[in-house]
Amino acid sequence: IIDVNFEDVSVDVDEYTLRSSYVLQRHTDRWLYSHDIIQNICWPGQLNSSASSSKLAEQECTECSGCSDGLKTVWQTWKGTPDPYAVPLRGSCRIAGGRPQGTRQGERHARRWGDLLWWQYIGSDFVDARCPTGQVALHADAAHKNELALQHIFQALCERTPTLKEYPKNSTLTPSGAPRKGSPWYAKPAQCGGERLDNMTREATEAKSSSHWWRHEVQDAARQAAKALRRPPPPQD
Repeated sequence: IIDVNFEDVSVDVDEYTLRSSYVLQRHTDRWLYSHDIIQNICWPGQLNSSASSSKLAEQECTECSGCSDGLKTVWQTWKGTPDPYAVPLRGSCRIAGGRPQGTRQGERHARRWGDLLWWQYIGSDFVDARCPTGQVALHADAAHKNELALQHIFQALCERTPTLKEYPKNSTLTPSGAPRKGSPWYAKPAQCGGERLDNMTREATEAKSSSHWWRHEVQDAARQAAKALRRPPPPQD
């Protein structure tokens, strides 16, 4: 993505027919999560999103198309709560539904990614220009940062904005409660369970805990963070 090019774009459309393609994107740039464990206190020297602390952070959170007049996407709007790291000052970045908002840079990243997808699929004649109804499906976690990324990727790919008529909220966003038929419930974490998942989770946890990365790099970073916050180091698990 940094190079604005895929590793291989030399697919001969005369030899292949695209049956389906799945593009998974978590989300692009966002503001910080609130963290009770550090009492929402910044690192020494870290800037927050108040105008007097960081003009750039303020602009990132107020000058994007999805945050210039409240937090919004095609599918939802949020009032949001102010940046907890800026207290007692007024922070410009917001937390929406317990999760941080997307940013101006996040929109730029999403558009760049969408441009790459355009060349890979539309520019290569695998998908019709402007994505006629039924050719492109959209699914996202119901959060500002995720929806904003999805919206701008689609805008760059299809050169138009998604509409609620074509992509209804209930069939595009993850449900807030239990899995619901017709919704992308599978995009929401912790939807599966059972003995097989338990065994796989245990195996993954054991591999992580015994890795050099976890035993040395992560623990060193945790000790440094604890020292900076004048708190005891957290347990290694």
